[in-house]
Amino acid sequence: VWIYGKKWWELEDPLSPQMFEIEKIMSPYISRFNAFTYEEGKFYAMDSTVIIRFWYDLEELRDYITKWRDTNEPSLDVEKFLQESEEILRDLGKSRETLLYLLGILNSDLIEFYYKLYAQRVTKRGSRQPKGKYFLYVPPYLNVLPISIADRSERRDIVRQVLKICGVAKELSEVEEGSEEKKIIEERVSELVGELNEKIYDLYGLDEDEKAIVQNFVLRKR
Repeated sequence: VWIYGKKWWELEDPLSPQMFEIEKIMSPYISRFNAFTYEEGKFYAMDSTVIIRFWYDLEELRDYITKWRDTNEPSLDVEKFLQESEEILRDLGKSRETLLYLLGILNSDLIEFYYKLYAQRVTKRGSRQPKGKYFLYVPPYLNVLPISIADRSERRDIVRQVLKICGVAKELSEVEEGSEEKKIIEERVSELVGELNEKIYDLYGLDEDEKAIVQNFVLRKR
């Protein structure tokens, strides 16, 4: 195949290394549940993943948001959006702590509940299910998630909980599969995740009945 004098392997438009060599949040492109993870900037990603990162080039961000608006929300005021985003990030800071705070919210049952109300479902190849249990995790759906900005104390509390979960979960890879120790660690992770969910419920002001609706929905959809 020849286009403009180039061979087929010369047609790929690669992303800049700066896209990957920074702290970021990553997610599978297709998943049955919210599975976001923090990555320090050591790894590159294939097109089967989605990256959430800070933007440092304003023109690059303006171009991206403009294209997104034209496809998804024609009424969006791009300049107002950029200004409000900058004000929020000025308060939060473009830091590891901010990413971990966001990670805790994104992996919560509440945000998974909200996401699955409108995100596109896909059916795994070969499955006979009429409606797939897998969901697309892509910018058009991720961009409209309702992220609550907690005060500094609440943010730090959520970040501490996220770090606890990450620390205990890391131990899972170091123990034998099927061992009693692994079961104990898994139970501890589940307990910590439950505590994080409670913090997120409180942040969004849910009552007990609303919590039950979210929990039942999420369990059913998994």
